[in-house]
Amino acid sequence: MAGKVKDGSNGNNAIDSYHLYKVKADFCEYAELCFWEFGDRVKNWITLNEPYTYSVGGYVMGTTPPGRGASSSEHVTGSFPPSQCIHNKQQQSGNGDPGTEPYLATHYQLLAHAAAVQLYKQKFQRAQGGKIGITLVSKWMEPLDESNERDVKASLRALDFFFGWFMEPITTGDYPQSMKEYVGSRLPRFTEAQSQLLRGSFDFLGLNYYTANYVSDGLTSDNGLLSYNTDPRVTYATERNGIPIGPPSASDWLYIYPQGIYKLLGHVKKTYNDPLIYITENGVDETNDGKLTLSDARDDMTRLKYHQDHLSFLKKAIDEGVNVKGYFIWSLMDNFEWNDGYTVRFGIIHVDYNNEFERYPKASAIWLMNFLSNGYLKISNKRRITKSTAYDSPKKMKK
Repeated sequence: MAGKVKDGSNGNNAIDSYHLYKVKADFCEYAELCFWEFGDRVKNWITLNEPYTYSVGGYVMGTTPPGRGASSSEHVTGSFPPSQCIHNKQQQSGNGDPGTEPYLATHYQLLAHAAAVQLYKQKFQRAQGGKIGITLVSKWMEPLDESNERDVKASLRALDFFFGWFMEPITTGDYPQSMKEYVGSRLPRFTEAQSQLLRGSFDFLGLNYYTANYVSDGLTSDNGLLSYNTDPRVTYATERNGIPIGPPSASDWLYIYPQGIYKLLGHVKKTYNDPLIYITENGVDETNDGKLTLSDARDDMTRLKYHQDHLSFLKKAIDEGVNVKGYFIWSLMDNFEWNDGYTVRFGIIHVDYNNEFERYPKASAIWLMNFLSNGYLKISNKRRITKSTAYDSPKKMKK
């Protein structure tokens, strides 16, 4: 996907026009087929889900397709915030350039997204009455030392490299100023026509949020090798003075920090013109422990509290004017979870992998059912489900 970079006469990077044309044309051909076939039923379209994951996992870490990792062991250094689909296990594959290729991959994805949105709006939206957007993933970046101005700036810079990398172009038509300063000529440039196409190229924003990191200023690369990992010049941490940012989960990248969703939503509203937002993923996992009884496996109080707390902070954000219209849990059922396979469980529905995949609601599912039937956020201080509730029924869900 990453094409060659050519030096333009004005000193800017010029993208290989053939590769860019092919990426946009192929994506639009696929998107148009979907619009034709399903547009009478699908009324909310998402062009890309977590393009960050593709750019960084595929072109920095080398852990996801196309697996273009670092070209030398010296590249495999620096601070990096692992996430759901990208673990902090960078591969030295010998065929990648993490200082250039992730930026090209993102550039191509953004322009393909904007072209597909334009196609939908021009040919399908009026007749089909749907909306189209994009889903981005982000952690909240908390300054390690809130009284240190450099750490505060570093946390905002980390957000730019994680989230603003995508959100700024579809809002303003350009990359964040911090990225232009720290990446320099390796960051592709948009033409004026491309900027116009990108600007406002979404009816809604899908936002995936799971966790947060502490961020401090100061990481630099002194070996002369350039990488997305070191470009932000920040250091990520999950502890402050030996105290974790939140309770741990089954995954080493996920610490429970519910106030982060509130802070992130406030940042989006303030920085990116108050967009319409759907929380398209939010959840926490537990270890798949085959020794647990069915009753114990369904007793997911950590997950129940996770969603209660995140919904509380979500409600606070909405009460303060953030334009959120939907909330989706990751996930409905336990599943094959990316690189972790079946070793962890994210579902509110327990799936018995050893018994024809029978499905049983967990405590979190019962609470969610009651919450939705009440029509408002009603949270018990006890945060427990009593033995008299339907939670203890052995009845399985219909397949």
